[in-house]
Amino acid sequence: MPAKVISDGQLAALVREAAEYHREHWLEFDDTLYAVCKNARHDSMSSICARLWLVNGAMTAQLQRAVKPGIHPPAGSLATVAELLQRNATTVVTLVDRLRAINAAPEPWWNAPDDVVAVVTEFCGLLRQQMREASGTHRRNQRSFASKFLHFHVAQVPIYDAYANSALNQLANCPRLRAEATLDVEYRRFAHRFAALCQHVAKLVREASIRDIDSLLLLWHHRHIK
Repeated sequence: MPAKVISDGQLAALVREAAEYHREHWLEFDDTLYAVCKNARHDSMSSICARLWLVNGAMTAQLQRAVKPGIHPPAGSLATVAELLQRNATTVVTLVDRLRAINAAPEPWWNAPDDVVAVVTEFCGLLRQQMREASGTHRRNQRSFASKFLHFHVAQVPIYDAYANSALNQLANCPRLRAEATLDVEYRRFAHRFAALCQHVAKLVREASIRDIDSLLLLWHHRHIK
């Protein structure tokens, strides 16, 4: 259930404003990266590096702060992640295929957000093999990169970062959740709030995309939080 900090009319207007900003500034980049990821070869180092650097750099995921240093300067720590993804190509393919199955289902993903959360949690577990330590900051960077990397392979994955999370705290309530030890707790709360907001926005602005709602969260953060 969305939090009532603004009216439905105000929310719809903000969604349309955010969507227009996204189209003017990010649509071509997004379309390019979606295309790069759509038919990517997960066993190809060249393909992995292209997607890794594009997502981490353009989306400021800052994954390099969370992983152990690499041995291939100037690529450094990101090179170790690329090697990790290549070694685990079969696992990555399986995770992406699971997300595509969720996307292809007749029911919207927001009716069962834990299905998406489970995939993101498993991908985070894969990345954790190269983690410096389990500190809060490093875990957030890892979670942010995982959601962004997977989002550009299957757009229904909600993009997590500190700005979006703080905005969602004001715009959407988290439903009461039963404990689930196998899922990332923070991303699960985020995904359920995001799902509630998506479901509500869909009634107001039917054409709104996941990226439009992501842009809405950034717009809200810059106007009301930062």
